[in-house]
Amino acid sequence: MRMVRPASGCSLNATTDPRAIMAAHNNADWYAMMADLHGLRCRRDDLCFEMLDQPPPFHSWMTTLDPTNPEAVMACVAAHPTQKGFGIKDGFDALPLNDPRMKPGFSASWIWAETAQPADTSGWEKITTPAALDAREAAWHAPNPPKWQQFPPAILDRADVTIWGRKAGNGYDAGGIANRSPDCIGLSNVFGEGAFAPVAALACEIGGPLVGYERGNDLVAAQAAGFALTGSLRVWFSADP
Repeated sequence: MRMVRPASGCSLNATTDPRAIMAAHNNADWYAMMADLHGLRCRRDDLCFEMLDQPPPFHSWMTTLDPTNPEAVMACVAAHPTQKGFGIKDGFDALPLNDPRMKPGFSASWIWAETAQPADTSGWEKITTPAALDAREAAWHAPNPPKWQQFPPAILDRADVTIWGRKAGNGYDAGGIANRSPDCIGLSNVFGEGAFAPVAALACEIGGPLVGYERGNDLVAAQAAGFALTGSLRVWFSADP
């Protein structure tokens, strides 16, 4: 994997919550981790993270990192809408993406909590073996069996990722993942009834504020667990899939 690391943090304008910046950079760390796991090329600078190869399912080609320089970000975007299946996560819902080749996807909110509220984590366990990882991924894809391996066994060797599942019979009925950045812990891939609060409680044990993004009922669950909304994002897709 080839990746250019940012030389410094981006500057903020008066309307940007720095906690949203923190979450966006943690999300880019997640993208870099997924690129590494799948042997994909990518690059990163102060403006954005960009996949140079076809990204894994549920991942965009590009995710933005600087809310203060939309013209420069748009210059990076300009070459991409002709790519088959191109998608971009506008990390601050601020880009003038009025190109007819693009269509809006979903909107979501960045979330942040200094610490998680207490929650019942009985029945939850850390995923440490390939067999458990396969069972958790099958539960995540339910009711349809997985058509690809989103999380290969190599993810279990990463010190910056922790995966949990809630035991149910011979498998799992809920789960979540934490990825660690130097300044925060990102929550993602939370699924299952009542899963958000215990996943947040487990992630809190790692140390550091918790970040992520959610929408719909998952956002309601995050707010109920004490998370604050710190900004909005929007995902855009190529009009030609």
